[in-house]
Amino acid sequence: DQSQSAIDKTQGLENLALLLAQLSPRFDGWSGQMSEVYLAARGMPKEPDDDAEFQKAVLGWRRHRKKVILQKIFRECTEYICSKSWRKFVVYDRTLDTVAFRTMIADPDACMESGEFLKRGNTSTVVRVRVANRNLVIKRYNIKNWRHGLNRAFRVSRAAISWRNAHRLLFYDVGTPKPVALLEYRWGPIRRRAYYITESFDGPDCLEYFATHDGEAAYRAAQAIIVLLHRLKCCKISHGDMKGSNILVGSDRVAFIDLDAMREHVWSFRATNRIARDHRRFLKNWAADPNLREMFVKLRDSLRGRPC
Repeated sequence: DQSQSAIDKTQGLENLALLLAQLSPRFDGWSGQMSEVYLAARGMPKEPDDDAEFQKAVLGWRRHRKKVILQKIFRECTEYICSKSWRKFVVYDRTLDTVAFRTMIADPDACMESGEFLKRGNTSTVVRVRVANRNLVIKRYNIKNWRHGLNRAFRVSRAAISWRNAHRLLFYDVGTPKPVALLEYRWGPIRRRAYYITESFDGPDCLEYFATHDGEAAYRAAQAIIVLLHRLKCCKISHGDMKGSNILVGSDRVAFIDLDAMREHVWSFRATNRIARDHRRFLKNWAADPNLREMFVKLRDSLRGRPC
C-alpha cells in the first residue's frame, strides 16, 4: 500500500533491525530468514550483501540499546531510585521502596548480622536476609587494610562492576540473580565499603548439584550451562572466575554469580583468549569425574559455530 511504498528498502530493513535488536541474541540466527520474508512481502529483491548489512544494523542498534540501559541503572529513572551525597551513593529497585528496605539500606551491616552467612572472607562477606517479604543476598566488598583501601579508593567499586555486569547479563538473556541495589560508602570521590544486593537464588551451586544428580536431570542442567557459556562466547564476554561455586543451578534455570571480574571485550583476539581460559577453568571443576567432563566437552563442541 501507499504507506509501505513511502519507505524504501534501506529504511525498511533499518526499522526491522531496530525491532530485532529488542530481542535476545539467541534469535539472531533467524535474522537472515526474517529479512528475507520481509523483503518478499514488500516485493523487493534481495541483494548478496543484504544479510551482512542487516546483521550489522541489528548489532549496532543492540549496542546502542545496551549503552542506554547501562547508563540508566546508575541514575534516577522509572525502575530505580537513586540518592547521592558526599558520604553515600545508593541506587535500588523502585519496587523495594518500603520502610523495611530503607532501614536496611541505612545500616546494612546491622541487617547482615541478623541474616544467614553464606561466606565470611577477607575481601567479601555474603549474607542471605529477608527484607520486605523478599529473600535477598547482600554481598559486602570489604576493605582489608589501609593499603587495600588506598588501592581501591579511586577505582570503580567491585559492587558497581557487579551491578553493571548483572544488568549486562540480563540484557543478553544470560541467567544471574536479579540485581536490586547498589550501595557505596564514599568520602567525596574516594570509594570505601560497597554492597551489591540481589534477589536470593533458589538452588545449589553446580558442584553440589552434580554430586547429587545424575541421568536426565544432570544432562539437562549440563546442557543449560553450556548454552549460557556459548551465549557468553557469542557476546564476547569472559566471566573471569569459572569455578563451580559461581554457577548456580535452579529447578528451571542456571545463574552466574561473582561478576566483578567479568568483562565484555571489544577485540576478538582478547575475547578468544579470555573465554578459552574460562572454559579451561570450568572443565577443571570436573577433573575428578572424567565422564561428566566428557559430557561437558561434547555439549560444548556440539554448539561450535552455531548462533547464540
